[in-house]
Amino acid sequence: MKGEEKMPSFDIVSEVDLQEARNGVDNAVREVESRFDFRGVEATIELNDANKTIKVLSESDFQVNQLLDILRAKLLKRGIEGASLDVPDEFVHSGKTWYVEAKLKQGIE
Repeated sequence: MKGEEKMPSFDIVSEVDLQEARNGVDNAVREVESRFDFRGVEATIELNDANKTIKVLSESDFQVNQLLDILRAKLLKRGIEGASLDVPDEFVHSGKTWYVEAKLKQGIE
């Protein structure tokens, strides 16, 4: 159909760049290692590329919340919105540690 203009398409894809997520996790781990309030405390943040999850583990639920705040700030600096991190409401208590597995949302989940 000649002369007919096509409407522009505005397809928005909101996928998380795993390399940027990995960089954000690495930056968060570096900050945790240098912070005085986490010295001598078992505190880890790990990215699982296969499942697209981030496991945050520490000795108390309060510290897990602190780690999540650090992680969100570092991800935001890398261009990953906090809304793309799906964190369950309840943390898992296992032995002497607490942990949570946050899922990275891909698209509109």
